[in-house]
Amino acid sequence: MKLRDADGSGKAHGNRSLSQPSVASLQRALHTAGKRSVITSLWNVPGEARKELMVGFYRRLWVKKRGKATALREAEMKLRNAKDERGRPKYATRDWAGWVLSGDPR
Repeated sequence: MKLRDADGSGKAHGNRSLSQPSVASLQRALHTAGKRSVITSLWNVPGEARKELMVGFYRRLWVKKRGKATALREAEMKLRNAKDERGRPKYATRDWAGWVLSGDPR
């Protein structure tokens, strides 16, 4: 699995996000091209949160040998439960809740 933004550049695109049909079309195109599993976000996620989630996902997938669905869910929950130095939530719901795994969940 490789992490790429919709245009493949690896660059963030401000507040622009894909519509639901666009996300579904992107997923379908990637599956048609032979990708067994695809993780997409329903909206733009800030860089730090995106990085933290993806690092956590791949750590769980490769090091802990979790399935993709389990690895994604655990990485999302880590962001959801993360606190800053004052004990407040470190990440907003938008940072972890919009990730979708399609295809093979194993």
